[in-house]
Amino acid sequence: MKVLVRILVGLSGLVALLMMLNLWFHMGSVTGALGLTTEGLVGRATVRADLGGLFGGIGIFCLMAAWKQSRMWALGALVLVSLAVAGRLVGVLIDGSGPGIWAPIGVEAFMI
Repeated sequence: MKVLVRILVGLSGLVALLMMLNLWFHMGSVTGALGLTTEGLVGRATVRADLGGLFGGIGIFCLMAAWKQSRMWALGALVLVSLAVAGRLVGVLIDGSGPGIWAPIGVEAFMI
């Protein structure tokens, strides 16, 4: 069971790093699917820094947790993903729910 958890955490880390790289280098393929628009240099830089940084942090923390078998690294990833879910839920409370809102929340809840 311990090996399976390490594999799943490691795979989560790889997927998060791939998302980061897509946000950095192939932004258009990701932002449209996420419902984002990137206007000008500042918009693109913000997507790379904020979203790319979030996914990069999650990925690094997950990979370090799997490699070192460390709960502290896993806790870092857990905090970042939990904050993302919290932000989504705040959005549902303020803006309401609609198509496509719950699928990302489900993925992030599964990661938690």
